[in-house]
Amino acid sequence: MRLQQLAWKQLETMCKTLIFHGITSVNQDDWCDISIMCCGNNQSPIPLGKEEMKKSLIPMPAFNFLNHDISPKSVTMLNDGHTLMIQFEYTLQLELTSGGLLDRYTFSNLHFHWGSNDFQGSEHTIKNNRAPLEMHLVYFSSKFTNLTSARASMKSDAIAVLAVLFHIDDNNINPSLEK
Repeated sequence: MRLQQLAWKQLETMCKTLIFHGITSVNQDDWCDISIMCCGNNQSPIPLGKEEMKKSLIPMPAFNFLNHDISPKSVTMLNDGHTLMIQFEYTLQLELTSGGLLDRYTFSNLHFHWGSNDFQGSEHTIKNNRAPLEMHLVYFSSKFTNLTSARASMKSDAIAVLAVLFHIDDNNINPSLEK
């Protein structure tokens, strides 16, 4: 089976960290009671509907991935049952610029969200449909020394997350994945 990818950028705020503390999209209506920063356009997950898709047709510069072509010195994986997080140690910092971002962002980790079937799993939706798998590439602003200090700042531009939705294409079988 071949996976097709659809990606967009999302600037993350403190609201995203609520997911890591057990406050999920199930009760996100209560997020505004926790912090004003969790209300309105800064809230995650993002439901992309017809109007949001029209807005996404506005031309934006491409992302610039700096040093993303080097191999890591080490890799650490953690599966907590909610997500699989992968952290890498590199000799050089991986950075993300442009693509609508106003700052330089340093790579921290990537993690996945998945569901129990082929029709759910992603946090974000497109036209009310979820994907079976979503990957988040997490970056923090170069103004900070690490992801923890970026989160603690509670600044709306402290963290940038590139979300990638995966979709199953049953018409293009990959024998290597079927073993």
